[in-house]
Amino acid sequence: MMASAYMDRWYCFILVLILWLGWTTDSRAQDTLTRPRIGLVLAGGGAKGLAHIGVIQVLEEAGFDVDVVGGTSMGSIIGGLYALGYSAQEMKDQIAGIDWNMELSQEPDPDTQPLPEREATSRYQLSLPIDGWKLGLPSGFNNGQKLYLMLSWLTEHFHDVRDFRQLPREYFAIACDFYTGEEIVLDRGFLPDAMRASSSIPSFFAPVDLDGCLLIDGGWVNNFPVERMKERGVDFIIGVDFPKRIPEEETALNLVEVLVESGSYVNTRYNAINRSLCDVLIIPPLGKLSAADYQQADTIVRLGEMAARQQFDRLVFLADSLRISKRVIPDPMPRAGQPVTQVVVEGLGITERRVMDRILKADYGQYAHPEDRLRVVRDLYGTGDYDRVAYRMQTDSLDGGQRFLLELRKKGSPASLNFSLNYTSDYKAALLANYTRRNWLFNGNRLLADLVISENPVLRLRTHSVMGIGWRPAVEILGFRFRQPLYTDGKAFSRTVFEHLGVSAGVQRNPSINTVVGAQAIYRYTAFSGDAFELLGLRPLIQRLVDLNLEVHHRPFRDDRHPVGSAADLELVVSSPAERSLFQGPTIFYRARLSHGFSLGRNWTLTGTIHSGNTLNRRLTGPNRFFGGSYGASYPLNQMPVFGYERMELIADGGLHVAHVDLNWLLARNHALLVVAGGGFTTSRQPGDFLSFTTTRIGGFGAGYLYHSPIGPFRILVGRPIDRPDWVLNLVLGHWF
Repeated sequence: MMASAYMDRWYCFILVLILWLGWTTDSRAQDTLTRPRIGLVLAGGGAKGLAHIGVIQVLEEAGFDVDVVGGTSMGSIIGGLYALGYSAQEMKDQIAGIDWNMELSQEPDPDTQPLPEREATSRYQLSLPIDGWKLGLPSGFNNGQKLYLMLSWLTEHFHDVRDFRQLPREYFAIACDFYTGEEIVLDRGFLPDAMRASSSIPSFFAPVDLDGCLLIDGGWVNNFPVERMKERGVDFIIGVDFPKRIPEEETALNLVEVLVESGSYVNTRYNAINRSLCDVLIIPPLGKLSAADYQQADTIVRLGEMAARQQFDRLVFLADSLRISKRVIPDPMPRAGQPVTQVVVEGLGITERRVMDRILKADYGQYAHPEDRLRVVRDLYGTGDYDRVAYRMQTDSLDGGQRFLLELRKKGSPASLNFSLNYTSDYKAALLANYTRRNWLFNGNRLLADLVISENPVLRLRTHSVMGIGWRPAVEILGFRFRQPLYTDGKAFSRTVFEHLGVSAGVQRNPSINTVVGAQAIYRYTAFSGDAFELLGLRPLIQRLVDLNLEVHHRPFRDDRHPVGSAADLELVVSSPAERSLFQGPTIFYRARLSHGFSLGRNWTLTGTIHSGNTLNRRLTGPNRFFGGSYGASYPLNQMPVFGYERMELIADGGLHVAHVDLNWLLARNHALLVVAGGGFTTSRQPGDFLSFTTTRIGGFGAGYLYHSPIGPFRILVGRPIDRPDWVLNLVLGHWF
């Protein structure tokens, strides 16, 4: 009886517990069902869209979270990253903190270009593609490649997601069909494709081919897609839009600003409706800031934060009233995780793909870290061989890792005709005409032909490799002719004509993107003539030499406005008259340049450079002598820059050694002031004495101005030597070639 009563009480307790659990579960379900779905809509606006980051920062502080994110153009980029779980601080670091002028440029970043490619392409002001025998015009489109690679990297953890409803926050973007003008809602596919398509500003970015549609910037049909958010069943909408810019009188507009602002005209009526549908509307007061003001990124983010903070109390109240709880989303930043089990190259022929497979394996290993993968795709684009470089990470369910899928699309025109203008106080005005053939003979190899038309003409034909670390053949034919005064005490007293023809063949390899090493055998023909020879009734002095040249070049400097890092050029030359064996009484000498730049703050750098060259066994003669003077350019023969002297004013048959210190102050983005000081000595060998030299002290100091103009650098330097009161002007306009 007691046992039966005990069991009845136990059963009642269990029944009450079950009912209580059922009630609480149902209550929680009802709370979830009744809590409003919240949407966040972010308008497009180019650089103005960076204000979204500041708004999101305030939403985070107010305890707000959203279920759905939608946006157009820059709003689609910021919104897409927010949908993945990026915080406002992470977006400040990854989006607002980058150099957008560089990111939106068509050209590869200088730090991704192999050294030979960077030095070749940096000279050109006009490039015309050649397909077969047909000369084309330069493309007016930016392929958006660098922006696309950045987005691909930031979204790596979600490359397998094809339904954007499955992202941590549901997401959609707006694009426009180029042919029909139809509004396209992008909520499926490869996320970087959607973000890139939504931000393809017409006439600036190339349209994006996606699922058979050619898509352009969604701002041309719906820049603030609140109506589309309503259609997704949300109950509460926060919208961030931008006011029309009121420019100052006579303000010059740039291309990006014109394209973005003109695209917004069709949205004027739409925006009034879309704004009225927002429950919370935030309009950052951007004033005269434009869609192209990426250099004002920090200011724009702060203005977005200020606008949202004005509604902070309301946002906190709403977050509490709507029972919003911030979800915990794993950090979306790319980090090393599963191993890469396979590298798959798509878009090339069988032979090219095999070559590329070998190069990638040799250069980049197994791509265990996401930064390694970003580096390889950026470096491949930096070679200049490809119009498109894309990658995806794909889960390998069989091997428990990831596949690295790399898509390459070769440039349609394998060759180009390039031009550049240059003026220097040393060589006067010059026109460069260049023919470049990519992938000549084998993948990654270049054929370049240069013709410099001036009073000091140059003809140069060469090959070099821009890809891979293996040894590749390198051939060069170089001919030049220039007139050069001879000096005494800084005064020109005679004019000499130098003529040179050199043919070299050897091997070359690229151990890193900044480094080239090589070995060549060189035949050189040189002739010296001029009024001094004529006055004395002498024939031109002719020398034929055969050289063996070993060289190493390491040049990481990309920006001479703010040079930081180390650079080195080292050459060892064994030279002998062609009439004798190369190893029968040769002359052995070296050339070296060592440089290091130190950052002294945001706008100051100090660069120290040592130039040194010296014979190692016998007196130097003819073209093997060292010539010093002028400043800052690469000259033929054994010429070295010595500040404060005229070009080739100093002549040494033993050695020339000089150190310079450059203090660089970056005034503004493209303007810098320079102060230069240097000193050293020349040496002359005493005949018959291996160790005896006479030395002459040299040095100079001065200052100048550097401006990076649209056609290349403009630099003016004024200096004087330490041994006389004469001032020397050094002027350069345009890229040196």
